[in-house]
Amino acid sequence: EIVGSDGAFAALAGDGHVVTWGDSRYGGDIRTVSEQLVDVQHLCASRFAFVALRADGSVVSWGHASAGGDHSSV
Repeated sequence: EIVGSDGAFAALAGDGHVVTWGDSRYGGDIRTVSEQLVDVQHLCASRFAFVALRADGSVVSWGHASAGGDHSSV
């Protein structure tokens, strides 16, 4: 599975990890959430952010914080 924002892409590998590339402002850099991106089942992208659904039902988001890249208040 490969999804894209306005400036980056995210790919879901067969073993459940995620690889990204592109502009860090649009989710191309996952260094801050990489340890959480395990057992990912599905990816979704908006214009400026990404969200990953994990096997346990939890979500991880990254990208532009004010455009969905920060789900800490949810």
